[in-house]
Amino acid sequence: FLDGAVKDAFHTIRQGENMTTKAVQGKASMVNVVSAVNNAELTLDTVLAVRDKVISAYQSIMQMPI
Repeated sequence: FLDGAVKDAFHTIRQGENMTTKAVQGKASMVNVVSAVNNAELTLDTVLAVRDKVISAYQSIMQMPI
């Protein structure tokens, strides 16, 4: 599950980068570029939120008395 989610996240971010490159070359519409970049930003925000939760959970476990 986690492997698939990470691969999808990287794919979405890479798609945003590709659309930005196409826009610079004049091969993509601004609507598509903005949409792809927004999707990449939302994906990155989600990945960072999950990372923060995992770190928080790890720190809570490490502070538990044995």
